[in-house]
Amino acid sequence: MQYPQQDKRMITVLLATFNGARTLPATLQAMTRLRPPEGGWKLVVVDNNSRDDSRRIIEGFADRLPLTYAFEERRGKNAALNRGLDSVEGDLVVFTDDDTLPAEDWLCAFREAADGHPDHDVFAGRILPAWEAEPPAWVLDWVPLGVVYSLTAPDRAEGTVSGLFVWGPNMAVRAGIFAAGHRFDDRVGPDGSATYPMGSETEFVLRLERQGSRCWFVAGSRVGHVIPAAYLDRAWILGRATRSGRGVARLEFDDAMAALPTLFGYPRYLVREILAAVAAYLRAAATGDGKARFQASWRIRYKRAYAREVRSLRAGS
Repeated sequence: MQYPQQDKRMITVLLATFNGARTLPATLQAMTRLRPPEGGWKLVVVDNNSRDDSRRIIEGFADRLPLTYAFEERRGKNAALNRGLDSVEGDLVVFTDDDTLPAEDWLCAFREAADGHPDHDVFAGRILPAWEAEPPAWVLDWVPLGVVYSLTAPDRAEGTVSGLFVWGPNMAVRAGIFAAGHRFDDRVGPDGSATYPMGSETEFVLRLERQGSRCWFVAGSRVGHVIPAAYLDRAWILGRATRSGRGVARLEFDDAMAALPTLFGYPRYLVREILAAVAAYLRAAATGDGKARFQASWRIRYKRAYAREVRSLRAGS
């Protein structure tokens, strides 16, 4: 699909923050060290009605960054991003989060990729871990690091990639897409609740793919993603299974799923899958297999959240 061409060759970096005072200073400080891309750049930070010192921190960098401060009262990352799109200039919008540490050539790599691949509309960058504490071996071995921490696979090569692998901490979209009216779905993504449906950027990019857009993975565009020590806790990690299950259900729900036979309002095949996961958990517990027990726990959380989301979507259809 053809989108409007933007006259001004420039990058807008856009991020939303909610109570980000703990990580924002390091993120903004890293941005002061960025090498400017050809055409220049600006930074738009949207304060999503923070209750901490976020605004003071942001404004404290106004003399060191090409910074625009924006405010969105309505809670939700996507609502904040949509507000920030009002301040976009140039032909490319780069998205990141308030807990990333971009490499010095971050924007230059996106600029080169966007210029070199005019047949692609969306660009994904590499996301590396910035652990605040040494992760225990079981986290590295058992946990799906992409889903839980938005970390890209170390061996992912430069080239065309599925929209499933374009993630919010490091992605870029041609500004013409937003000029054509596309926006993020504010019913998905972080909203201050503990069990929000994940996958807001994925939903957006897959929507674009269905209309003909293509995605390119930029191996040289790198950010570190700060992972607090608290995120190594098993309960927090399993909470991601719940949020992932809700998000994937929204991505996959369609008329065929709405018509499936149900049991107590849940699709019967999902009830069977949940029971199979419970049986796997009991077997692992009986044998003392910690990895199998964790993985079964993950599947139970994921499938249960998926099933509940499908039931909710069916009720609303």
